[in-house]
Amino acid sequence: MQDKEVLHNSSEDIIISMPFDKLFGIELHLSSLISGSKMVIISGTFDTNIVSYLKSIQDLKVTKLILFASDVKLMIKNEVNLLYDMSSVKEILYVGVFDDYNNVRQSVENMFKCRFFRTVYGTTESGVISCLYKTKSFEYNGYSSGQLISGTEIKVIDIKSGDTLPVHRVGQICVKSKQLGIGYFTDDINSIQFGDRLTTDGYFKTNDAGYYDNQGNIYIESKVSDILHIDDQMFTPTELQILLLSHPDVIDTSVIGVHCEYSDSDEESEDRVQEMGSETRDLDLINFINDRVEPIRQIDSVTARKLLENGRSVPSRLTPMATNKYFSSDRNEDETPEDQ
Repeated sequence: MQDKEVLHNSSEDIIISMPFDKLFGIELHLSSLISGSKMVIISGTFDTNIVSYLKSIQDLKVTKLILFASDVKLMIKNEVNLLYDMSSVKEILYVGVFDDYNNVRQSVENMFKCRFFRTVYGTTESGVISCLYKTKSFEYNGYSSGQLISGTEIKVIDIKSGDTLPVHRVGQICVKSKQLGIGYFTDDINSIQFGDRLTTDGYFKTNDAGYYDNQGNIYIESKVSDILHIDDQMFTPTELQILLLSHPDVIDTSVIGVHCEYSDSDEESEDRVQEMGSETRDLDLINFINDRVEPIRQIDSVTARKLLENGRSVPSRLTPMATNKYFSSDRNEDETPEDQ
């Protein structure tokens, strides 16, 4: 664990730990023992225990938060945070990526008044791969997952051919590091399954799709398994999610793969969380997206979900899920989603 590069913990820090079933949670605990920082341990997951989490920040004057990106979004969108004083927080490290980073960053800056908002990227097998290093407050390329830590190498390979790709080309991120392990306790490094996750020159395949730029910044697009291949073209659902999030009545989105009976290609269906009381119809959102993308990326279904008080969402009974979805390239031009 390159603590001087990643965590920068000190004896003055009071940190809320991540769960110990996560590798980063164990690394945080070890780092606190070395640095003398104080650790706050809360039972349960963040989304099921958000009140205890926020109360601990206020009462114990927590200075540093280590969160998953999904937990950051849940916290800034849950109005219960307005009931607590979080002015003690000076730094937030998050694991994951945000589709709408600028909006999240602005919300975090307004909510916490903290100096640093940084990301850490890694896997169970490799540990930390990259991070956004400390610079002046919020002056980051926030859409990147930072730069490599010391002693770590990466390469990006073509998802189908395995060929090494140059800068700005999306492929599978592979990593070589002295801290590379076999993964979980039950994994066998000599097993066929683990061997399949190594390249011929010893790089570990992370199953993350992304790329790097000329400055060495790493960008994570999605999981390799989430990449859509349509008519020999490759793209990620992220761009459709970002577009759907720009609609004023949509507060969150996800993309769900569905079986396609009409094509050998992959397919996606949008899933969105809509503001309570909104009268926007599914067809309105389908048209909102399809009017803004080329035909090959158009969608046929959007499923409404309603937001609960705890920040989670459930399918809305008011809006049925469309069936027999398929891409517009295979659809009769006279047919609409309502005809399916």
